[in-house]
Amino acid sequence: MWALGCVLYELLTLKSPFSAETLPALIQKIMAGNVDPVAEHYSSGIKQVVASLLHSDPTRRPSVRHLMCHPAVMPVLCALYCNLGALPCVSKSNRSSCNSLHRTLSRSAIASGDATNVLLWKPGATTPVQLELPTQSTRVIEVDAGKRNIFGTTTCGSVVMWERRDEDDKNFVYEASVVKDKVTSNIKHVACGDDFTVLLTETGIVISFGKGSSGCLGHGNRQDTEHPKIVEGLLGYEVISVACGDSHVVAVTGDSHVFAWGSADNGRLGLELPSSVDTPQNCGLPKGAHPVDCFCGSDCSFLVGSAGELWVCGSNRDNKLGIRGNGENIFKFVPVGSKAFLGAPIVSVASTVDRTFVLTDMGALFVLGSDGQSTAEGASPLTMVSMRERVTHVACTSSAVLAATENGCLIKWRELSAAGSPVETSPSFEVPKNNRILSLASNEDITVAVTTSTESL
Repeated sequence: MWALGCVLYELLTLKSPFSAETLPALIQKIMAGNVDPVAEHYSSGIKQVVASLLHSDPTRRPSVRHLMCHPAVMPVLCALYCNLGALPCVSKSNRSSCNSLHRTLSRSAIASGDATNVLLWKPGATTPVQLELPTQSTRVIEVDAGKRNIFGTTTCGSVVMWERRDEDDKNFVYEASVVKDKVTSNIKHVACGDDFTVLLTETGIVISFGKGSSGCLGHGNRQDTEHPKIVEGLLGYEVISVACGDSHVVAVTGDSHVFAWGSADNGRLGLELPSSVDTPQNCGLPKGAHPVDCFCGSDCSFLVGSAGELWVCGSNRDNKLGIRGNGENIFKFVPVGSKAFLGAPIVSVASTVDRTFVLTDMGALFVLGSDGQSTAEGASPLTMVSMRERVTHVACTSSAVLAATENGCLIKWRELSAAGSPVETSPSFEVPKNNRILSLASNEDITVAVTTSTESL
């Protein structure tokens, strides 16, 4: 019981109850039983428990049964036995239906237990290759692509990395492995920058690793970190969404705070700062703003509100942020016209160097920038991309756009026709028959997607 008291004391104070430079001095201190008091903000009950467990007289320390009956311990034990194995009937998060289309597809594959495949299209290839998985039972549900490596999350909350191995100047392969670390469990989302990766756990903790240039890891320095590390500046918040640009990160919390860090070029952090920052900084949104999701382009950032509204900051080259008259760079998050997307909730935003594509939950895809119109309040609706089918996912490289449709087609284009339809690149992508895309990502070299059989959805 005395040892239990030592452990409990360390958990409460983050220091040992007894410490000395020599062994005789340590023994004398233990025999005296003198310890520093526990901090005042703890309850009197827990302080009584610690004091009784560390009492110098063994006969005055409580037994296990007496300890379990202590008023500070009994409610915890009762709650444990009553709630163990209970399933919540209401989602903890109050997020809107903004990402309903994506979440529904992923849940269908998870609930049914059907397999998922990770497909890779190499440069110039029309037919994909299937990436190997660490085990046959691994089911990947989301992927993102960095400059070289690919990362994915699985149904069991683990993270898979496909590391690129260059065989020669033109040929390369990807080797799969599970990212094993004490902090990489219960991962629900992965986002990749150029040379770094950010993970989000089910409990809202943000983890990052990779190259730390521009402070993009958020650890208070610009050092590279090979192993995943918790972003300590966000530990007081439950993060519900996180996104990466090439060298910056944006995160949204459950209480509608927005944090950003990394490169501040073009105003992409929404902080009005002239240089990069290496720890999360609160963006300070206008009163009444309630963001629930975020997305990043290479030089800009986007927030989606609970009612489907959109805020933007960063490079406004060719009016790609849809804001007229604010100059080429926007240094604070500003709202896009509320009528811009016909009132439909937004599920995804992707950006090239001169265009932004906004996907709504109805499967409609809008374009801002060189292919569209700017959208000051009261302006005409945006240009809608003329697609043959509803769009489920959109991704961008610096100059190209990829869109996945509900029937499993994958379309890539660089410009739109006069009628607003994509001028598809040739050759076009091939997706295996009867497959639907659950997740889509791309970099300058490759395109990667998670698919599952449509017969199981």
